[in-house]
Parts: sequence; structure tokens; C-alpha cells
Amino acid sequence: MTVPVARVGDKFFGICNHGSPDCPHVVMGDFITGFPGVLANGMAVVRMGDKGFHSCPHDPMGEAITGGVHQAGSKGMHRLGGKVDTGGGTSDTITASPNVLSK
Repeated sequence: MTVPVARVGDKFFGICNHGSPDCPHVVMGDFITGFPGVLANGMAVVRMGDKGFHSCPHDPMGEAITGGVHQAGSKGMHRLGGKVDTGGGTSDTITASPNVLSK
């Protein structure tokens, strides 16, 4: 199965639960780091370990934790539906390149 590849600027969405009184709550974020050696539609592709910034006030950084078999800079490329560690839970990648696909 081939799946669209995530790029810097693509979004992730999920639930964050740090155990604080205002948790759990919805978080949405954007990927802010990627591998500039491989571009999809002119933007750096996101790989396992690349970072995102999200709306959780407790820990606003996220990290791509899944990747496909295709690699960029020796790391698996992150794809649509991939998991993102939000520090208090996981989110799913909800946008990606519609015409660059990875296995």
C-alpha cells in the first residue's frame, strides 16, 4: 500500500493527557523540521524523529514516531496517518503530499 508523505508544515491532530486538571484535551500541530535533502512538492519530507510544534500548553513539542520503508537520510519517511508523540499521548498525521507516495 502506498501512502502520502508528510512534509514540513503538514498537520497532526490528537489528544494530549498530562494528568493536569485541564487534560485530556485536543491538540493540533505542524511539523517544523524535516530532511531538506528530499523534497515533496518543494518542502522537506518529515522522517521518524523529526519535530512538530502543537497546541498543548504543557509540552508543545511533538515527534514523528512512525515511518515507512522508504528512507530519507537513513530514516523512514513519515506518512499520512502516522503517529506523533505529543508528550502526553499520540496524535495522527492528518495532512501530507497528495502526489508523493511511500510504502
